[in-house]
Amino acid sequence: MCRVADAAFAPEVGSVAAARRFVSETVARWDLAPLREDALLLTSELVTNALVHAGAGPRVRMAVAGGTLEIGVEDGRPVALTSLEPRRERLTDLSADGGRGLYLVDLISSEWGVAPIGTGKEIWFRLAAVGWTFRRDCTCADRTRDAVDLPSGLRSVPIPGPWDT
Repeated sequence: MCRVADAAFAPEVGSVAAARRFVSETVARWDLAPLREDALLLTSELVTNALVHAGAGPRVRMAVAGGTLEIGVEDGRPVALTSLEPRRERLTDLSADGGRGLYLVDLISSEWGVAPIGTGKEIWFRLAAVGWTFRRDCTCADRTRDAVDLPSGLRSVPIPGPWDT
């Protein structure tokens, strides 16, 4: 990953819209417009889950490079990893108020997972960004640079470039 951005949000309903603005602006700045709608939908679902189930202000982290946009939403609630599997059986009850968030993440993303962070967790997802304009300018494989270990297991080298303007 060559680009990293993150923002923390308050534990309030307005944080869903604020997180969407953050993701929308970052996706536009990184020239990833084709991924905008999916990124916004999935981020909304995960931020809403963090607010409803963890009651904590979420942190949204984004990273991109070489064909992948990764977005993670961190909250302060630990959870057994098996309880995060999408509940497809809930979809048969069309009157249910919820239970579709992780199903959407599973359905739309190219990959997703969960990583423990401190006393909480981060749920992350990836979207394919194969045609990323700045892919050729990315030097993420340069092991001599300082890297950031992402909770998903990937490493990121935040390198300034034309996508920051």
